[in-house]
Amino acid sequence: MNSLEALAQKISDKATEEGEYGIDPVTIGIIITIMTNLVKLWWACKFDKSKESIRSELHNPSWIFKLLLRREIRKQADRQSRTSLYGAFIDVAPTLTDEEIDDIIKQIGDQ
Repeated sequence: MNSLEALAQKISDKATEEGEYGIDPVTIGIIITIMTNLVKLWWACKFDKSKESIRSELHNPSWIFKLLLRREIRKQADRQSRTSLYGAFIDVAPTLTDEEIDDIIKQIGDQ
């Protein structure tokens, strides 16, 4: 399992704990798409296109990063699951290690 899939699994597990929200393989794919698009959007919007910028935003998200996250979740997920996914992402992202973040950035760069 690669880091994007592992992150998606962590987020889906957290979303399941928070409410009446079932996780299926399609949801895992949606979470991976949200994460990929979020990092790509952040790189497109920032002048500082470094791994440190992404790392700091995942560990301590700014309001702009949260806004981009909400936008991506709104585009990808149905109305019932948006709050659970957002809360799970905000809870799980700060727990990622530097190695996991570097691996995720590398995987996104390879796509």
